[in-house]
Amino acid sequence: MAYSPVCLPQKKTGLIDIKIAVPFSGSLTQLGRATDQIRQSRRTFYHDVPGDANGGHQGPPIETQFLGEIWSVSMSLSTWNPTAINLLQTMACMATQGVVTQAEIGALVMTAKSIRLLLDTSDSGDVRNYWCALVREPIQIEVGTKYSEWVVGFECHRPPCGHAKAGIIYDADAAAYS
Repeated sequence: MAYSPVCLPQKKTGLIDIKIAVPFSGSLTQLGRATDQIRQSRRTFYHDVPGDANGGHQGPPIETQFLGEIWSVSMSLSTWNPTAINLLQTMACMATQGVVTQAEIGALVMTAKSIRLLLDTSDSGDVRNYWCALVREPIQIEVGTKYSEWVVGFECHRPPCGHAKAGIIYDADAAAYS
């Protein structure tokens, strides 16, 4: 039997429109253009259930429970909308960029003040619409003599009860609330 290498197709999405809405139900605003790749990673959470049959807490679990997941999305922007960057820098919970009032400390952000992150591609099957995104990574500003970049990272959660999109971490609905 002859060996025949199999070439798997590479998915090319083309230009990705990166948009945000602050709060999530607001109007979408163009955030910018990524320099190359937008990195998306999924982290799942589990809880091990101990049992006497396996030695209790010291032994291996008798079962494992799935507790949910968080998606991390990071990108380097070569062009950006200053208005949208200002919205990100307030993290949807501060009235003024660079000013944190005492009343803003302890604000709950996932239900009412989360950010909608939309990665809109030319292929409707690749659209990622994250409904409860938070800026939890440091925002990096790289200023150079030839060009500048903004490096932005989001942590995308399953919206909690009370959120209009409760339970949906992402979907392909690019038109909702736009």
